[in-house]
Amino acid sequence: MRNRIPVLVAVTAALLAHASIASADIALQPSPLALNLLDLVQAARAQTTQALDAAAILPQAMLMQQGSPNLPSLPNVEAAAVAYRPRTQNTFKEENSRPIVTQMHGGYFNADKDETAPFVVGVRGGPMVDQRLQVGLGIDWWHQTQNISNVLSTSTGPIGVPISTKQDSARALVNLVPIMGFAQISGWGLLGLVPYVGASGGYEVLVLSADDFLNNTSFEATFGGWGYQVWAGAGMPLGKRSRFTGELFVNRAELGHDVTDPSSGQSARQTVNMNGVGVRFGLAWGYGSPIP
Repeated sequence: MRNRIPVLVAVTAALLAHASIASADIALQPSPLALNLLDLVQAARAQTTQALDAAAILPQAMLMQQGSPNLPSLPNVEAAAVAYRPRTQNTFKEENSRPIVTQMHGGYFNADKDETAPFVVGVRGGPMVDQRLQVGLGIDWWHQTQNISNVLSTSTGPIGVPISTKQDSARALVNLVPIMGFAQISGWGLLGLVPYVGASGGYEVLVLSADDFLNNTSFEATFGGWGYQVWAGAGMPLGKRSRFTGELFVNRAELGHDVTDPSSGQSARQTVNMNGVGVRFGLAWGYGSPIP
């Protein structure tokens, strides 16, 4: 009952205000000095609205306990917490991932000014910094063995097969190790092939050794110097992440070392020209999805 008294008072005040307005309009003219009843009505209505709002927000259980079963039931109110979870960054990581591509190859090199023609094996690899640009490091091993023999005699074997008797008079070994950083650009695939061009530069180490069996002498020297390579080739995809590659390359390097003449004591420099062209075939793997 105590909670309903303010409500009843506010409703009564509103009814009296309406009645006063109606009677004033019919019988009497208000004095210019009188207060405006409309302001009082609006104030009374505001109080009534606040009182009704206060009654409306009372819990339904409290109203039922105070003997008001006819009041409309209040809707059930549920409180739910909103959790914030930041968006995952998988898309950013996928777009910025840089696959590591590795190539193993083998081939043949032909020097310009001498009879050096070693076989070539090597590996190069590095990240794809862009969809078509790769940078990295490569290392090769070029090797050749050359034997010099003297024919001592010839004869004819059964059914006319010629037989030669030879004696090795000398043997020479060539070992070249280029260590170079490289950059390679791939093109767009055409008829299943992906063309590419590349260039590298670095240091090359050449080890020459020879044995003269007739004179019982030997020679060994190490040469070094800076050089560079350029190449062009094409890759044939074997799957989503691998390609068979073939390329033509050019090597330019002049390697040398310092020597001292034992008789005169003067120093000199010996050089070896390693300019030439070659071919390499290999397998490259590690390609990822195209970067958008």
